[in-house]
Amino acid sequence: MDRYIYRSGKLMRMQGDASVPEYNITDLVKQENHVVSIRGCLQTASAYKLSFPFFVSGPGVTYAHIPIGEETVDGHQCHVEDVIIHSPKNPVVVHFRFYEADDLKGFPVKIENRREHAYPWVIHYKDVRLGPTDPSLFLVPDKCETTAGFKKTGAGAKPKTVPSPKPR
Repeated sequence: MDRYIYRSGKLMRMQGDASVPEYNITDLVKQENHVVSIRGCLQTASAYKLSFPFFVSGPGVTYAHIPIGEETVDGHQCHVEDVIIHSPKNPVVVHFRFYEADDLKGFPVKIENRREHAYPWVIHYKDVRLGPTDPSLFLVPDKCETTAGFKKTGAGAKPKTVPSPKPR
């Protein structure tokens, strides 16, 4: 799916071409997200999925960079490297292959999932533009509902059963 993604420092905005305008603004440092639409605003205590892999950071996270070589992707000469990420919060080791465009100051125009035993996927970034971003793209309403008060429901929870009456 095509999406529009904007970044300014620690903030990312992700939006699609939906008939109902909606966008997400993720703070990569605070690891929180605001979903903004004509229906309202909702603040969540986690980064939005489309800010991945940029939100994979934090205290104790370590990165191994393994140079692979060079390749051309969509007309961009790229340095290719494998990046292996270890996080104390996640026992699963994350393994990506980044195709970093020289003409875009190393921005990854292509990212591949390289982890074994995982669903293979590829992210392609097109029409990447570097430079100042309009700050109004990252504004969120003053009043936003929060998911803090929502009650979690367990998957597979069984409803209470009442014994049926004995037949006569």
